[in-house]
Amino acid sequence: MPELTLENAFQVMILVGGVYLVLSLLRISRGSGLVRGLGVALLVVGVGLYSLARAWNLHELEQILDAIFGVVILMLVVIFQPELRRGILRLGEHGLLSRFLGSETKEPIDDISKSVARMARRKQGALIVIERQTSLDAFIDKGVRLDAEVGPLLLESIFQDKGSLHDGAVIIREGRIVAAGAILPLSEDDSISKTTGTRHRAALGLAEETDAVTVVVSEETGGISVAHEGSMLSRISSNALSDVLHERLGLQQGGTTERQPLGSQLRSLVSAHWAQKLISLGLGLALFLAAHERVTETAEFTLEVRTAEPHQALGVPITNQLWIRPPASKTAEGEELRIVSPGEGRKLNITVRGPRIQIQELGNGIGGILELTPETATNRGLRTDEFLWGAGRIIEGLEVSWNGAEPSLAFESYEKRVMTPQATQISLTRGDLGQHLNFSRDVRFRPNQFQLRGPTELFSEREANRKDWLQFAPVPVGFSDGGTWSGPLRLSQALLNEGFEIQGSLFIEVDLTPHFDRLGEITKDLALVTFDPAQTAPLQRFQRPDQKVRLEISVPPLLDNATQEERTSLSIFMRDYVDRHTLVYVNVDQARAEGSMLANVEVKLLPNADWISDLPQSLQDRISAEVAQRGENPFKVELHAEDATLSLQPLTPDKSTSGESGSNSPQD
Repeated sequence: MPELTLENAFQVMILVGGVYLVLSLLRISRGSGLVRGLGVALLVVGVGLYSLARAWNLHELEQILDAIFGVVILMLVVIFQPELRRGILRLGEHGLLSRFLGSETKEPIDDISKSVARMARRKQGALIVIERQTSLDAFIDKGVRLDAEVGPLLLESIFQDKGSLHDGAVIIREGRIVAAGAILPLSEDDSISKTTGTRHRAALGLAEETDAVTVVVSEETGGISVAHEGSMLSRISSNALSDVLHERLGLQQGGTTERQPLGSQLRSLVSAHWAQKLISLGLGLALFLAAHERVTETAEFTLEVRTAEPHQALGVPITNQLWIRPPASKTAEGEELRIVSPGEGRKLNITVRGPRIQIQELGNGIGGILELTPETATNRGLRTDEFLWGAGRIIEGLEVSWNGAEPSLAFESYEKRVMTPQATQISLTRGDLGQHLNFSRDVRFRPNQFQLRGPTELFSEREANRKDWLQFAPVPVGFSDGGTWSGPLRLSQALLNEGFEIQGSLFIEVDLTPHFDRLGEITKDLALVTFDPAQTAPLQRFQRPDQKVRLEISVPPLLDNATQEERTSLSIFMRDYVDRHTLVYVNVDQARAEGSMLANVEVKLLPNADWISDLPQSLQDRISAEVAQRGENPFKVELHAEDATLSLQPLTPDKSTSGESGSNSPQD
């Protein structure tokens, strides 16, 4: 809403005066009631619909009203051109100026009164119309045109019973008879008595449509009546007729127009035609409000350049963003154009000119979208008229210009190539992978090939200079509960900076293995066993081994940030624990190569889910949560590589019967 200022109030008053003047022109024209009603109806409906469209954001209706408003005004001017012309011509003669200046036009009141008095005595019917501000050209055109001074004899002659013009009305303009035999409209007021004659109905009908003063003489009774402003004064005596006409016509004695005092003129200005003044005030305010919203204003905005994908659909402008979409290639594998200027993220300043209501609708920002075609995608300057501008919707009619030099539009040719990733192109690092796990350097790719998009010139340049130019960003191997870990691959930052990018998704997969640190080794005696009850005891068949085997102990990270004292205590415990819970043996019945006495040494670490409870209390409190959750002992025991096999020595016959015995099976 506009502010209530002296300037705005002055503009409203000018509009109200203009509307009142137009309505006054229509009021003094032919068919003024119809013209005025139609004009007011069109203005009220038009302004009302426009206000409704603005209040409820009916943008389509608003656009339609904008398009037809000028056409409707032009149609009204063309249709009512004769009425407006007559009104303008008569404005200086009978319009508002005469009210303030007081014209010296003489009306032949005395001649009319004398003539009417004689016709009344003879009961000679008469109908005399005195034109005022409202033009009576419509009725003059339908009568017999005359141009004669008003005189008693002429009037009485016109209304002779045997005369050809006595049934119509005489119309007097500016003291002269301009027409006779004129046909007037009949009043349709139902309250009029059914016995009222045609002349009286015609006088009332004219008084309802115009401001003319009509004198009627009844041929039945000889009574005199005067009709004015929709009412009729009857039974007027011959002596009083002159005074009545002077009063109705606002004339002084002598027939000249009465010059009203300034106070009376001001009171008349306020009170006369008050309905017309109210309509003018309402329409003037409505027109001011409509025009206020359309006053041209300017605003400045800063927009960030954003580049869309060739097949990305751009909807409506987004505030403070300038979207540009390059054309799509004709084939899926064909070359594409990428925008290199203006660059992604560049800030551009613009100035926007438009109607005040549209500038206010923009609020704190505006956006633009530009969808390029193969024909418009050329290296050139970027014009503002190529964009669709708005904020949440397209807004037509805005004038947008760059603040400063026109930005350039430049492209670079891009293409897609199928690439096969290699393990040598990747560097694996430890991310948040648990310390108890290691990752394998053997990697797998999902999928095995991918599409790489990049500048056409750089593809050829890189391949000519280096075979292994394709490099990926370091991959941090992260947490995993399973035996494998998978994660996305991205190009190295150098290739990304050059405009290369992976099309689709590319993943890497690596195997995970438990992580163990070598704690130390112990030595244990080696036992010969058999699991076949049908066989004799091993020591009855083979010599007792005289060698000891070395066992290497490896453990996962059990303690976080362990001290040297804690590591020593843990080492002592593990050596003793493994020595007590580990069996080392050779199954003499295992399959061997024919003629070979070489057997494999086997190690068995007895499972113990409660092994943590055997630790010293100080170590139990510091044990890693990851290790504690795994339950059974997580460490492992392996044979030294040199002690993995044993050469069995069979007993000689005399020794085999010596009764020596050995264990048949390992402890479980």
